[in-house]
Amino acid sequence: MFTSGTTGLPKGIINTTNTKLSALRPVVEALGHGMDDPWLVVPPMAHNAGWLYSFLPALLSGGMVVFQERFSATRTLELIREHGIRGIFLTPTHANDVLEAYAADPLPVSLQYVLIGGAATKPSVRRAIREQLGAEVISMYGCTENQAATFTRPGTPVELADVSAGEACPGTELVVFDDAWQVRLEAGRVGHLGTRSSATFAGYFDDQAATDAAFNADGFFFAGDLGFVDEHGLLHPTGRDKELIIRGGHNIVPDDVERAIEGLCGIERVAAVGIPDDRLGERVCVVVVGDPSTDLETITAHLRSGGVGTHLWPEALLLVEEFPLTDIGKVRRGELRQVATAALEAGTLVTVRGRR
Repeated sequence: MFTSGTTGLPKGIINTTNTKLSALRPVVEALGHGMDDPWLVVPPMAHNAGWLYSFLPALLSGGMVVFQERFSATRTLELIREHGIRGIFLTPTHANDVLEAYAADPLPVSLQYVLIGGAATKPSVRRAIREQLGAEVISMYGCTENQAATFTRPGTPVELADVSAGEACPGTELVVFDDAWQVRLEAGRVGHLGTRSSATFAGYFDDQAATDAAFNADGFFFAGDLGFVDEHGLLHPTGRDKELIIRGGHNIVPDDVERAIEGLCGIERVAAVGIPDDRLGERVCVVVVGDPSTDLETITAHLRSGGVGTHLWPEALLLVEEFPLTDIGKVRRGELRQVATAALEAGTLVTVRGRR
């Protein structure tokens, strides 16, 4: 599978039957799924959520698989009811939409649990899944390179499950390291999350340098996430050390957006940041220094004419006079994100929905 990674260049992630199954088996066993239980595939098959935790469980257990070719929350509920789906994987965005559809059609569903991952999930969404759908929430943390590194087990107390991403998957070592990826930090301290297991990918295709850069000397893989492990052994992700924008569970590299826009007449500098969104988690906002008449329509037309994928089209625009910079001239993206978020909350941010 391919990912944009953290450099802005697509990287091919090589997995094997063993790396997939060593991560999948413990999850399926913990959920107690068997060949009599059908699986519904909602996320795209090109994503680990659709391939590894929606389709492969059916292949592993010998159960029936139901494909939803194009996502529709209403159709998802219909398929759950029609086939007696007991468990399903949803990204937070899918979960939001399914909950809205259920509110409009609150007939009983057969769900017993909802696997959820791909991005941070709000406590309110977890609570709604339990109260409205009657299902237990199984939270997961991981990526295509290390599969589901952690997940909450069925029966985990709600007060713990709602604030964590669960325990390490059996066979996976999860360690929190210092900034140099060398010193292991004690429980409760925030650091860089490193994982090591038989589920770890085999490397990036034809890119040994990127592969080497993702591991420390002891073979721990680093996805660029920060967090801590509490006294119960539960993981608490706290953020990212790389400036990815996660929109609806899809990773977007700011460099990709910026390179596609750079050179457009009237734009002197551009930086892409994520802004909060209740449904998608984050949306792409471009912060621009340049002609004050620059608008989203012009930027979108430029990207469309260049054949740039729609997932890189910005959905909000903020014009500023200058960027906050570090001593060596790097853009302080964190500050830009704060400024853009404040503008969004104040209603002064230009968005594709026309709000100012």
